[in-house]
Amino acid sequence: MAKTPWKAHTRELTILPYFQFATNPLPDSVAGTILPERQGCWDTGLVMTSFRMDQQNRLIFGSIGRLDALAEGTHRAFAKRSLKKLFPYLGDFRFEYWWDGQIGMTTNNLPKMHRLAPSVVSVSGYNGRGIAPGTVFGRALANHVMGKKRLCR
Repeated sequence: MAKTPWKAHTRELTILPYFQFATNPLPDSVAGTILPERQGCWDTGLVMTSFRMDQQNRLIFGSIGRLDALAEGTHRAFAKRSLKKLFPYLGDFRFEYWWDGQIGMTTNNLPKMHRLAPSVVSVSGYNGRGIAPGTVFGRALANHVMGKKRLCR
């Protein structure tokens, strides 16, 4: 982990690898039945999984793990089995794209907000569920920076 002048971040987060696989674009008739309002979906299982649709009708599935040479095949098979179980009507599909990165987990599964210095506010620890709360916190931080709303003391 990179050195930071603010130790709170390194102590409060557990960093985990997270992978995602994106299918080929699905037909409108199928894609329209999966999260028709384009919400993101995450479960609360011990090994978290997530899925969402992109603008090209790709179904994107993610879970805990790194896509290194040894694990990629295992994670690909797990992702395919999971999607077929969730959506048995998907039919034949392939994964066109895949990637991995890192997520920050907190002990209480809630994001952490800090005033690190007089002009430095941070939010971290979205626990793999950062798309929606990240958008909300981003707006709140923008309002804070513009002086419209104070977030923390």
